[in-house]
Amino acid sequence: MAAQLCGVSAAGVQESLKDYARRQRPCVIAAHENSRQLAKIMLRTGRVPCMVRDIAMRFISLNMALGPILTLHRNPSLRTTTATEH
Repeated sequence: MAAQLCGVSAAGVQESLKDYARRQRPCVIAAHENSRQLAKIMLRTGRVPCMVRDIAMRFISLNMALGPILTLHRNPSLRTTTATEH
């Protein structure tokens, strides 16, 4: 965001922030979708589904479960897109 606002006049701040939000949207949507999928697994109810989940989680690392979100945060080119891509 700092890079987005660098050199922007006071009159251009609102438009610059809108552009930043538009470019960040794909990353936010991807992170939300990953979180929803993870929640479906982690927020199970019932003894059998919870047992299956608990056993499966012994074989899945945290990095694997959060992989898509971590990838978005580690790779700036996936977090933002250029104005020409929209």
